[in-house]
Amino acid sequence: MALNITAVEASNEGYLTVWPCSSDRPTASNLNFRAGQTIANTVLTAPGDGGQICIYASSATHVLVDVEGWFTGEYRPQIPQRVLETRAGAGLINHTGARPRARSRVVVPVGTTRPVALNVTAVDPAGEGFLTVYACDDAMPTASNVNYTARQTIPNSVVITPSAQGTVCIYTYAEADLVVDLQGSFDFNFVGVTPRRVLETRAGAGQIGFSGNRPSAGAVVQVATGAGGASAVALNVTAVGPREAGYLTVWPCGTPRPDSSNLNYVRGQTIANLVVVHPGADGLVCISTFEATDLVVDLFGTVK
Repeated sequence: MALNITAVEASNEGYLTVWPCSSDRPTASNLNFRAGQTIANTVLTAPGDGGQICIYASSATHVLVDVEGWFTGEYRPQIPQRVLETRAGAGLINHTGARPRARSRVVVPVGTTRPVALNVTAVDPAGEGFLTVYACDDAMPTASNVNYTARQTIPNSVVITPSAQGTVCIYTYAEADLVVDLQGSFDFNFVGVTPRRVLETRAGAGQIGFSGNRPSAGAVVQVATGAGGASAVALNVTAVGPREAGYLTVWPCGTPRPDSSNLNYVRGQTIANLVVVHPGADGLVCISTFEATDLVVDLFGTVK
């Protein structure tokens, strides 16, 4: 299943772990939050017996769960497995030496060349920046998967096709520890692509698929994914510098807007989330924003 999990007004700093209820709770996290924060992340997981999933909260918090879709044979979920841990005190996994420096990359073996679903977390970065995840035999794309501020711990889901050697690379703009959990893999009817920017509303960054002023409160922006006929697309959706706290909702154009959210933000924040969504007619996806904010959308792949 593809779920959007949101922690709302957490009492203290902590994290959520999501897993099938018929299995033991894994040593992994799906969402990290601060006290008072409302934040979301996409989770791909298999349901347990009776279609149930379990959610563990390390601190008291309200939890919202939106079902975005499910896979029938295309996705091979597993009990989440940690494949990278750079924090020395937590026990290094596939990493040795000091924590990753600014403008550096880390190679992560994932044990398969099939497309994979990963949960990638930036931990205690030294400054503002981003992570970019890509196949190690490709050039680094002009795209981001996780956006962070100094001392923030924040995850995002990533769907990606590894290199021919079964590795993915992670570039970090600022010095930061990295944690990666393998959630599952896809059969080859998931078509991973070199990440491609399909929407950019910031005028100074060179607008893509948009013209005019930045989206206002209540605006709906149509995104041309170029994936007409696909059953789903994997998009990384980013809110950039919103004026007030709010949220984004993503859905197929030509259908009613759902009563759910895909991304929650606060004033001035830059934050991203993976969205797996069925594109509407001609491959169009709609995004509504509760408050005025710039939007960035990167296409990572399609499910045929």
